[in-house]
Amino acid sequence: MDADENVFAYPIKCYYRIAPQMQDTNLQFAVMVPKKRFPHAVDRNRLKRLLRECYRHGKFGIAVPSGQTLQLCWILVAGEMPTYDALQKASLAIFDKLSHLLASQES
Repeated sequence: MDADENVFAYPIKCYYRIAPQMQDTNLQFAVMVPKKRFPHAVDRNRLKRLLRECYRHGKFGIAVPSGQTLQLCWILVAGEMPTYDALQKASLAIFDKLSHLLASQES
C-alpha cells in the first residue's frame, strides 16, 4: 500500500499507512488538533492529552502484520470541545475498523 488511507468516526479522522518495519516498534502514532478550530493552546493541549489517552486504552486490539509498522495520525475535526466519552467511542470505532481492514489485507 503506497498511498495513505483514512478511517473516519466523528470527531476523529484517522490516516494510516502500513510501512516496512525500520525500528523495533510496530505501531507509530501522531495527534493533530487544528489551531483554526481551537485557538486557545490550553484547549488544544487538553484535547491532545485526551486523544492520547484514548489511543493508549485501545491500541492493544490492533494486530499488525509481522515485519511491518502501522503508522497512525489522528486529526480532530470537531468544531466544539468534545467530551471524553465521545472521543473514546470514536477511538474504539476507529480501532475496530482498522482491525477489520488489517485482517482483510492479511487474507
